[in-house]
Amino acid sequence: MSKLLIIFIISTNYFFTQCHAGEDDSPVKSSSCSPNCGKNERSVKCPETLCIPQTCDEVGYNVPCPIVGPGGPCSKPAECICIDGYVRNNKGVCVPKKQCPSCGGDKNAIPGCGYRCGKHCDKAITAPIPCPCNYNGCVCKQGYVYDDNKKKCVRPNKCSKPKPNEVWSPIGEFGCQKHHCRQINQPDLCIDPIEPVGAYVCKQGYLRARNGTCIPREDCYADLCSKPNEYYESNPSCPERKCGVDDSLVDWDSGPVPIGPGACRCECDYYRNDKGDCVPWEDCSGCGGDENAQPGCGVNCGKQCSDVLNPNPVCILVCNLNGCDCKDGYYYDSIKKKCVKAKECTSICPADEELSECPNRSNNPQTCNEVGYPKPINTSSVKCKPACVCKDGKVRNKDGKCVPPSQCPGCGGDENAQPGCGVNCGKKCSDVINPNPICILICYLNGCDCKDNYFYDSNKKKCVKAEDCPSVCPADEELSDCPNGSCYPLTCDELGYPKPNCGSSVQCKRGCVCKDGKVRNKDGKCVATSECPSCGGDPNAQSGCGGNCGKKCSDLNNPSRICPHVCRINSCDCKEDYYYDSNTQKCVKKEKCPSNSSQPITCSDDTLQLLQRGNALFTGKFLNVAYKKTPRKSLIMSPLSVFVPIAELALYAEDDTYTQLMNILNLRTKNDIRCVFPTLTRTLRDNQEVILKLPARFYFSDLYPIKQNFHNDMRNVFDADAQNLDFSDKQGSADIINAWVENNTNNRIKDIASPEMFDDDTRLVLANAIFFLGNWVTQFNPNETTNRPFHISSTKTINIPTMYQEDNFRYAESGTLNCKILEMPYKGGNFSFVVFLPNSVDGLSALVEKLQDPDVFYGAYDSTSYEKVMVYLPKIKTEAEYNLIEIMQKAGVTDLFDRYKSNLQNILEKYEPLYISAAKQKAFVQVDETGTEAAAANIFIGSTITSVGPTRPIYLFNADHPFAYYILRKRDIIFCGTFVDIDN
Repeated sequence: MSKLLIIFIISTNYFFTQCHAGEDDSPVKSSSCSPNCGKNERSVKCPETLCIPQTCDEVGYNVPCPIVGPGGPCSKPAECICIDGYVRNNKGVCVPKKQCPSCGGDKNAIPGCGYRCGKHCDKAITAPIPCPCNYNGCVCKQGYVYDDNKKKCVRPNKCSKPKPNEVWSPIGEFGCQKHHCRQINQPDLCIDPIEPVGAYVCKQGYLRARNGTCIPREDCYADLCSKPNEYYESNPSCPERKCGVDDSLVDWDSGPVPIGPGACRCECDYYRNDKGDCVPWEDCSGCGGDENAQPGCGVNCGKQCSDVLNPNPVCILVCNLNGCDCKDGYYYDSIKKKCVKAKECTSICPADEELSECPNRSNNPQTCNEVGYPKPINTSSVKCKPACVCKDGKVRNKDGKCVPPSQCPGCGGDENAQPGCGVNCGKKCSDVINPNPICILICYLNGCDCKDNYFYDSNKKKCVKAEDCPSVCPADEELSDCPNGSCYPLTCDELGYPKPNCGSSVQCKRGCVCKDGKVRNKDGKCVATSECPSCGGDPNAQSGCGGNCGKKCSDLNNPSRICPHVCRINSCDCKEDYYYDSNTQKCVKKEKCPSNSSQPITCSDDTLQLLQRGNALFTGKFLNVAYKKTPRKSLIMSPLSVFVPIAELALYAEDDTYTQLMNILNLRTKNDIRCVFPTLTRTLRDNQEVILKLPARFYFSDLYPIKQNFHNDMRNVFDADAQNLDFSDKQGSADIINAWVENNTNNRIKDIASPEMFDDDTRLVLANAIFFLGNWVTQFNPNETTNRPFHISSTKTINIPTMYQEDNFRYAESGTLNCKILEMPYKGGNFSFVVFLPNSVDGLSALVEKLQDPDVFYGAYDSTSYEKVMVYLPKIKTEAEYNLIEIMQKAGVTDLFDRYKSNLQNILEKYEPLYISAAKQKAFVQVDETGTEAAAANIFIGSTITSVGPTRPIYLFNADHPFAYYILRKRDIIFCGTFVDIDN
């Protein structure tokens, strides 16, 4: 991948959580899942069915057993109770029964055979009955009776009375009758009272409701199903719909066959959630409560734990109603019944291994063959593939076992390697065609390097001969040790012409050449020689010198043009009576030439206004991004100067790269660029009383020739000249570019280019600069300049040199921006210095944010009118430097800087993919009593110098805290910045 260095100079399915109830591992709703229990506790599923004491208060007293028929619902969720032999004391802690207070703490009871053998409040037990003694049992003291409702011994006159609709039964709820509403639809179940216990029960025709009262039998249905959106179904034939339950798993077509006793059902289009409530589907807790699942087909295609190591399974093309699938990055674990990260999947890797989600990006050796060879660092383009890797720093040997690296054979058993640093500097297969890379000065422990004349193949993980390196050349090409010394034609352009270097002692450089006698066409493809077009397939061209001297459309109004006496190999010129059209790159008849090809295109006001708005948008974004990054530093920048290299590249960009660049420029077509920039340049320079320079230059190498159209556009559209550079001389290249920038910015911008910006992939450097020097219409009196307080923040104040004058200036106060606005003109009338001063000391951040909107900016600017103003303005001297790649990416230009997405075409004679590897701006500004000097350069390098002056008034404009400022040419923004602190 070649690089374009911009010195802008360019100065160069629902899942749901389940638990399992019973031995059949059948899933139940989450409310039935076992809770986490404490010490001496255990979990039970239906706690209300137990007939054992669970608290100290119940020890020694019979606990009645509620009747729950087969399949009857549990009214309570699973809960923790004490283990056998333990009960819960009054503090809620499970303790051995023997540690409980005697008789449950009932002071009116004494140890005995148990209360069932004593007297009760109802005095119903009068005859002797079989009465086995209970361990740790109790009976009431003499003169006391047992109250079954209060569960303690009381005086007979303190006995509780029956509740409404209750009667006393000597056997309580034993026998064959139903006593509770919840039993209403269950079969009768007869239970013999082996140890009869009397109790109050509901009278005939009444059953006990959930609140413990006795209600008429016919009211039980409303009592059982009293929640919103539910009803009672006495003979259900289909399972109830539940949140998180996949409807595809339910047999809806089994017909009206009863599946169980009557039950409460949710109304149509309602679902039972984990709390037992009936809710609309959209109110269901997502996917059974699994936060890592989302609505989907319920198939989890490619998202099962079994797919982690073997992706892309074949799945049934079906979606289940109410289904859930795991979210991206999660897999369904059929053991845990939920979606988990790949690393959390059950039993994917053997015991001494662990799952790695991207082992092919790891820089650590994973096999014995990799020990001693550092893995490639730049692996961002590698597609991750999860796999099992060895734990604890071990590596896999040839038998697939995990062993310490010390047990691996030397250099991974590669006979073409030898002990070394492990870097293989200049000895990788990627170095075969591009030798002499810059290498890290480091040696790795236990490292190995390839022997002489061998290269490291990162695919095979061993050292091989150059010709055995894979992927060095495309499939229809082969490696040549000296293609530049070949006597045979290698491209269509060389056909029929003797090679100038044939047989000479050239310095060979490996490269890929076409196989089987084929040659490379202009698109870089290998084709048969018979497929090479004559003169690029243009029927109106013929063999010639390639200069089309006097035969360009642009020569029609300049017939006496002097041409260089140079002929290029295998070149073509237009035939007689034809002219070369640089737009279509074809030879055409004179009448087909663009009518205005001989002079710059004149732009409509519409195009200039579009560019002006684009400049304002980019200025706002540039300033906001830079300020947020360094809010405590003063700034100076020239966004407009960045537009020059953006436009230069847009002319030769395609697809998304082109769209992103045109969006920044706010232009419609490439013709807009060709028309507006010459007009803009003339307009900006058209002022006799200020100095404004807009020089541009591009640098290229003869080793990689530039297409003539690019030369023409750079000269005609951007007034940019060209210079040949040897980019392999990095220091020399930087020095030449820096000298040009210094010379064109009045020596204000220095050292914008550095040697490390250049490498073997550098093909082109775009550089431009902007320099402004203007004097105030009314200059400040230096005698009025004094040190005055400047509030850097609400907590910090310093004294700085501050200028003063009174005069008539354009002035306004904006409620929308909460600021004051002052415009001070430079001599000549077209340029001005505009200050936006927030009303509060700490208001600059909010102001800069709002000024991003061109409508807000120009609305505030247009609101100014001439007023008498007393102006206090600090002297300003600021330097700043920016990484334009970061700025432009945040403004929406991303592909240009991505080596895999950038699409720049028709710049180089021989196509290579180009992208921007560096973009930099340096700027300088100085504002004093005389005026403003500003400079900016883009490599993308930019530099700016600005200077301003004020006047006197009735209004007070005291710039004694941070503010933003702009240098305008009428309504075009040339420079902008912030003044925050003098210490820059």
